[in-house]
Amino acid sequence: MPDTLSDYGVDGDALLAELGVEQAPDRLPTQLTAHAWQLAANRSGNPAIALQAAGKIKPTDWGPLGLAVQHCQNLRDAIALCLRHPGYISNSVSLQWQPHPDGMALIVRPLSGQLPGHESMEFGMAAGHSILQRALGRPLALSKLVQTRREPADISPWQRHYHCRHVDFGAEFGCKVYTDAMLDLPFPDADQAACEHFEQQIQTLPSAAVTDPWLAKVEQEILRGLTQGRCDQRAVAEALEISPRHLQRQFKQRQLRFTQLVDDLRAAQAMRLLAANRSLNDIALQLGFSDHSNFSRAFRRWYGVSPSDYRGRDNR
Repeated sequence: MPDTLSDYGVDGDALLAELGVEQAPDRLPTQLTAHAWQLAANRSGNPAIALQAAGKIKPTDWGPLGLAVQHCQNLRDAIALCLRHPGYISNSVSLQWQPHPDGMALIVRPLSGQLPGHESMEFGMAAGHSILQRALGRPLALSKLVQTRREPADISPWQRHYHCRHVDFGAEFGCKVYTDAMLDLPFPDADQAACEHFEQQIQTLPSAAVTDPWLAKVEQEILRGLTQGRCDQRAVAEALEISPRHLQRQFKQRQLRFTQLVDDLRAAQAMRLLAANRSLNDIALQLGFSDHSNFSRAFRRWYGVSPSDYRGRDNR
């Protein structure tokens, strides 16, 4: 981050030191990241600093996930890959993929119900777009873009970055709308074997929750509890050997909701199990649903289509 900020006239080291960070780690905790980008925007006088910095992001900056994206068959395949591994992108937002009148929409919602900072969320959305565009090898034009910030005096930086004329501001969530024609354009470096190789490497890496070891333990216990059919706050608290009240306090300090975290973990795990060609009944049981129909209803809420339809579309 310091090197990136210096390109825009901001002393990144001094800014992080002001936040109490003497040496920048690979990943900053969510709240520190949000504060850092807000300070950078204020110091530079450039409201689009996070957006413009994201324009320099390359697939290799995302490690194995970025390389796997580069070798996907097309944009639809690449977005499906990212939806299978949301924890390696961010632990502060949830990603939803649903139909839109113009094609398909990628919805980005803060997990806590409160924004992690307009600039930091903007950087994440724009960085993802940069990586997908580089993998596509040509301008990636959105049909529509929705941002959470107030509308700035000059919206042209957002229009240029996303090659999109229709940009809305002031929403409760972010949204990127892709046309079906754009989603099915082939990637020049498509290589199924290479994509699978790099996706396997992702499994060996810590998720974004590594910045919060306590949260990583909670996620592990939630996933274990789902398979055992007992995943509530009391069960997770018992597994962590703490009281339910202490668990609630920890969630409140992180501005997280237990039910939302469970829902997002289920959504991400559903994608991974579908990709592994598990039967829908097996997936429903592993995710703690009483039957296949309840799982299908949840999947449609998450992604806008049934799991059967999604699997058929993903295998086209």
